[in-house]
Amino acid sequence: MKARVVKEVVLLYRLEEDTELGKAIAEAVSRAGASCRYVAADQVGETVGNLVSGSIEGKEYTGEVPEHSAMVFSGFTRNRLDDVLNRLQTADSRNKAMKAVVTDMNREWAFGDLVKELTREREAIRKQLLAQQEKAKAEQEEASSVPQQQ
Repeated sequence: MKARVVKEVVLLYRLEEDTELGKAIAEAVSRAGASCRYVAADQVGETVGNLVSGSIEGKEYTGEVPEHSAMVFSGFTRNRLDDVLNRLQTADSRNKAMKAVVTDMNREWAFGDLVKELTREREAIRKQLLAQQEKAKAEQEEASSVPQQQ
């Protein structure tokens, strides 16, 4: 029985290799022993799985082309993913790209739909954190306005 070799691939969207950040990311991924595949705006209709395998079919995307940058990791173990993410942070801390891992569920999604979902999740988390901060601030103000008993 042959062992299945899983290739580690990182899909890069809106992180072009001709930019300083794109170069830093590609170099960090390469030093980690993985490969990068660049996803162009006209490829967001392709399934995530096809982009990972390099089997581009020319599928059109009917939705709005996502504006946010994204990195999608495929074939990484948890330890290897942690290693690559640490390398990326060290290489360039400006990298604010959304990050995801290919799963059985999202493998068949259009890449544009995955980026849209990541954007929606990021916004929901941002709103939740903002609400928590506002609540903590209000509680702190309320506590400081209560007269201290002696």
